Amino acid sequence: MSAQSSVRIIGGSWRGRKLPLLSEAGLRPTPDRVRETLFNWLMPTIVGTIVLDACAGSGVLGIEALSRGASKVFFIENNVKLCSAIRKMCGVLEADAEIIQHDVSKLNLVLTGKKFDLVFLDPPYQSGLYSEVIAQLIEGDHFAKKALMYIETSTKSVVNFVPKSWLKLRSKTAGHVRYEVYQIA
Repeated sequence: MSAQSSVRIIGGSWRGRKLPLLSEAGLRPTPDRVRETLFNWLMPTIVGTIVLDACAGSGVLGIEALSRGASKVFFIENNVKLCSAIRKMCGVLEADAEIIQHDVSKLNLVLTGKKFDLVFLDPPYQSGLYSEVIAQLIEGDHFAKKALMYIETSTKSVVNFVPKSWLKLRSKTAGHVRYEVYQIA
């Protein structure tokens, strides 16, 4: 794996650990300060959760969740190299994770029967995948009772893809990033 840089785990049992970061087109890991705020929000609920890191990219959100006590993380990523890198990192950390190399626009094919307490959705901003992934998660009945969903977008994006029944718990911006946590109704 040829890594040009690294990403640091912010908290939990692997706090301070640096993980190699592949140089792949379009890859933009969630910044440290955004992850720190996000996981401060999630702190009361993260332990013991089953997590889906859809559009996993570097996998840093899912790995951070595992470091902070999530029971298991399912990573879905289309890019073969990124899946391999996540698989290698999870192996080194001895993390309870399942890495699925698959097109997220067809995630119901690989998630049959699975329910998640927490879902991270951070696709490429201009991909148009937000509505598609949310619709599949709802249609496939993949949300556990009182599930939470983290959505990261560009501050320039119009967030019109979130169902009106969902309760926005938190929202913040940092630079060009808008990040929000919703409770699924």
